[in-house]
Amino acid sequence: MGRRHAGTIDPRNNELPDWERPGGGGGGGGGGATEDLRDTVPRMGLRRITALQYDSALEVVLGDLSRPARALLPEDPRTPFDTDYREQRVSPGLIEGSELLARDAAARLLEDTARRDTVVGCTPTTATDRDCMESFLRRGGRLALRRALTDEDVAFFLDGDDAFEGALASAERFDDFYEGVSIVVQLLLQDPEFLYRVEIGTPVPEKPGYFKLSANEVASRMAFFLWGSVPSSALLDLAEAGALDTAAGRTSAAMDMLEDPRARERFTLFHSMWLGYEKLIPGDELGLAMRAETEALFSRVLFDDEMAWQDVFRLEETYVNEILAMNYDLPVPESGSDWVRYEMDARRGLFSHGTFLSIGGKLGDTSPVLRGLAVQTRAFCRTINPAPPEVDVDAPPESDALCKEQRYAQHSEGGCIDCHAAMDPVGFGLEAFDQRGRFRTHEIDIPTTDVDESVCEIRGDGELVDIGTFSGPGELAELGLESGLLRDCFLKQMHRFVVGRGELDRSDARTIDELDDALGEGDFTLRQLVTAIVSADAFVERQEEEVE
Repeated sequence: MGRRHAGTIDPRNNELPDWERPGGGGGGGGGGATEDLRDTVPRMGLRRITALQYDSALEVVLGDLSRPARALLPEDPRTPFDTDYREQRVSPGLIEGSELLARDAAARLLEDTARRDTVVGCTPTTATDRDCMESFLRRGGRLALRRALTDEDVAFFLDGDDAFEGALASAERFDDFYEGVSIVVQLLLQDPEFLYRVEIGTPVPEKPGYFKLSANEVASRMAFFLWGSVPSSALLDLAEAGALDTAAGRTSAAMDMLEDPRARERFTLFHSMWLGYEKLIPGDELGLAMRAETEALFSRVLFDDEMAWQDVFRLEETYVNEILAMNYDLPVPESGSDWVRYEMDARRGLFSHGTFLSIGGKLGDTSPVLRGLAVQTRAFCRTINPAPPEVDVDAPPESDALCKEQRYAQHSEGGCIDCHAAMDPVGFGLEAFDQRGRFRTHEIDIPTTDVDESVCEIRGDGELVDIGTFSGPGELAELGLESGLLRDCFLKQMHRFVVGRGELDRSDARTIDELDDALGEGDFTLRQLVTAIVSADAFVERQEEEVE
């Protein structure tokens, strides 16, 4: 519909169509920068908003709580996050899904007259009340496009062009002001500046290929980082008043933004994507209790008590209801759900939760290989080479041994030894906890065999090669924290989360090092982390993406 459409932007770079470029010309800066300059700010490409971000934006722009996007938009690959612009592609499914979402959102708005009147914000006197339509357009467009609309924008939306009749003409044709409102909504929700995080900025003097973001672009970057959504009207007000131009101003705004419930959801989602349990949690009653437990952990540590981020992995209490307490063999809270203290040293923090321990399952049981692989590659950002093509990774080890530890011992032979030495000992250190976090002393019986594996006792001893030995998730977390593996990986993944790119280069390494230095040695809080990120010069600049 109209001249502005999702399919007109290539998400692999920051180039915009001619009609969207400032002054109708190019966006900029060209090559020729020295290696020194290109080592200071991460490259940024054009990022499409995710389905979750689309749903959140609908709530901000239209007060629409239906959250329909995940059912209609193609799912983006996780690397480990769903915001990697190098993996995003324009497809017929995306274009058709965006059109259907926009049309349905407009229809829902018109059906809900109370919400419609709130969103429109004025009462039309005629079907073609231009002042009322423009007032609605400027207010809604500012939220949807994350900037004030220009007079040219307004003229296009209201009056159309040679190919499009415009909202007022549509309202006149139907003799219904709200048919024009429907056109405005559909156009806004299919606009590239709604569907993509457009960051243009202005060229930085003497730094070819570098751009300083506008105040509204900074507000947008902050909102997507901390809320996973578009900026609020209040945040845009701050931007336009110059309050985000300084590190102190951005820090102050960010601290206020952390009070919003969306910030809790955002950082809970970050950890679930990073560590790989986002989609593994079962949807039954126990699974819901596991999810609530983990959400409560992040809320308490990062927000309510403002504890060190490291306490996510070493807290000695957990939040349970009756069904989860029974699963963990913990006392049932008198109030039905509450914080209780772990009763065994092997349990501490997130690694002890059923959410995290759901990783690495295979054939109805835990897989020490897959668990060890997930811990090493996700939690510690270590590289494990993939298995050779001729190896069937889905097949269990072929062995006549009864017990799992002996069956997996064949991995210590031949060409597989190096990789499995990094994975298997880690997985076996968590083996005393099943896929739902339940402690166990013996293996489960495999019904397809003629022997009873439940006679096999689980030792639960593990090792991080070159780091130390451990038993259980609590000691694994302690090794990860003491060695610095968890911190280093967390900062690297947080950087990926911010820039929207899985593949990192030297400029990314420099930014991560600066973040590490800003946090200092030892523990840090979420507020200290966010302050270090939003106050950095790199947060308000972008380096031009190289087009392949």
